[in-house]
Amino acid sequence: ELYADAVDQASAQTDKNLTLQMKNRERGLLSQINEALRRIEDGSFGECEGCGEFISEGRMRAAPSTTLCVDCKAELESEQIRFVGR
Repeated sequence: ELYADAVDQASAQTDKNLTLQMKNRERGLLSQINEALRRIEDGSFGECEGCGEFISEGRMRAAPSTTLCVDCKAELESEQIRFVGR
C-alpha cells in the first residue's frame, strides 16, 4: 500500500495492530467458552482444576469460564509474580 506520509503509514499500522489484538482476544474468548461447554458436558464445570473443590457461585457468575477457585487463582498469581521477579 502507498501512503501519503509517515503519519498515514503509522496510523494504518496502528489500525492493523488493533484489529489483530481484537481478533486474538475474540479467539481467546471463544476458546474459553468452548472449554467451558466441554466441562459442562463432562460434568466438571465449576470444579477447581487446582484443588478439586467447587468454585463459589459468585466467582462462577463473575467469571463463568474460570477453572480455578479464588484461593488457587491467588496462589497462581503469587507464583507468577515471584517468577517474574527473579
